Amino acid sequence: MRYIELRYGLIMAAGFILYFIVLLLLDLSRFYHYRIFNAFIQLACIIMVMLAYKNLRPNEIERFTVVSMGVITSIVGVSTFALFQFLFLAISPDFMAELKQVVPSISQDLESNHSIPHKATDSGIELLHKLANYLTPFAFAFIVLIEGLIAGLVLSYLVMRVLLVRK
Repeated sequence: MRYIELRYGLIMAAGFILYFIVLLLLDLSRFYHYRIFNAFIQLACIIMVMLAYKNLRPNEIERFTVVSMGVITSIVGVSTFALFQFLFLAISPDFMAELKQVVPSISQDLESNHSIPHKATDSGIELLHKLANYLTPFAFAFIVLIEGLIAGLVLSYLVMRVLLVRK
């Protein structure tokens, strides 16, 4: 049964890597907002693994089993992509420097958001500027890993709820 999770996890990783390379080739990789589309890749793979399991064992669908399949698929896909990110950033110092420059632009986005009190924005901006100095390929890969695993857990639970309701 773990073959299903491995298969769709590797498909997920391939989707993440392909999407990243396309953004890189189109010179859109510096726009961090585009990473939201990774969630759609992850969601599609989680749905596919759950439907594959449902087709194999239509009478044995349990909540925990279905959620764990989505989580394991996400672990495989996201950890593979995080490893790819680490290796890519380690061999591409120019791209790493570009990412470090994006952090201050994120702080400018925070500054333009008038719903955040000015004093809180100032301390957040200072923190982001300090943080940029300490970012490494490992730190970026770790952030990708944690973000993807949390998304995988949430998406797996939500998809399980939809699949069990349609039972």
